[in-house]
Formats: sequence, structure tokens, C-alpha cells
Amino acid sequence: MALTAEEKIQLAEGLKQAGDDAFRTNDVQTALRKYHESLLYLNGLDKSALPVSLGGGDELPNEDGDKPKGKVNELLDKIYSNQSACYIKKKNWKRAIEAADKALSKNKDNHKALFRRAKANGEMGFLEKATKLFEELREKSTDDNEKNLIDQELNRMQLEDARRRKQVDSSLRGFLNK
Repeated sequence: MALTAEEKIQLAEGLKQAGDDAFRTNDVQTALRKYHESLLYLNGLDKSALPVSLGGGDELPNEDGDKPKGKVNELLDKIYSNQSACYIKKKNWKRAIEAADKALSKNKDNHKALFRRAKANGEMGFLEKATKLFEELREKSTDDNEKNLIDQELNRMQLEDARRRKQVDSSLRGFLNK
């Protein structure tokens, strides 16, 4: 017997919750597996056949020009953002960016996904890109705690970049003196 769209969404929500629980206990691999399983249920849904409230249909844009977020898109946004957090813990920066980009494609105002994208770019050595993303996020943010976290991460990245440059400069100096 085939599952209905609502049943698939319920299963996906349960798997997402299991992933969240695993992440909280620092079991990143299990969290990633649960998020992936959740996505399998959601990605198989035909969005055009779903009611608007579940994330389907041909809903009209609101006054901001954005389509209303249905339950499926909201769930996809959260899962991709959480996957990005898992990849950051595993120091898999490229996958962290990919997951954050998928979350941002579902919700351009997802501050967590934007933060994770910026952090991963910085860790990959793309400091200019990361700085630009952090500044964009800082402008969008209305929360002082969030702004403090952004500033702390930006400062940490800049200090790490300065340390790396100093290390490279000292190794080049020794090479050129030979």
C-alpha cells in the first residue's frame, strides 16, 4: 500500500527530529543519515499535486514577490540547514556550502544557513567571500546576540588568516635565503 503525501511528510518530520536528537548528542553521522532519509521522503513528493498548505500547488506570490512557504519547503529548508551544520562539524566545507545553498534556495532569509555558508567559505580560505557574506548577514540581523556571534566569527577568521599569512611568509623567507 502506497503512502499518502501527508504520511510521507509525517515520516520525514520524524526522521528530521531523530536527526536533530542525534546532532544534540554529537552523533553527527547518524544525524546526517536521518536527514538524508527524511529528504528521500520529501523529494519524492510531486509538489504540484500537494495542497498549497503542504508546499505544493500553484500558489501566487505575496506582496513581497515571494511565494508562500508550504510545509514541505519549510521542512526542506530546515533539513538542509541542519545538514550544513553537520558538515561543518565534520569539517567538510564544500558539502557544508552545498547544503547551506540548498537551504537558502528554499528560504533566502535563513540566517543560520547564511552563517554556515560564510563560515565554510572562510574555512576554505575564501576570506573576502566569507567577509561579504558575514557583512550581509550582519545587516539583515536584528538580534544583538546574533550580531555578536557574527563579529566573533569574523574576528576569529581574520586572526586565523593573519596567522596563516605569517607562517607562509616565514617559510618563504627561509626558502629565499638559501
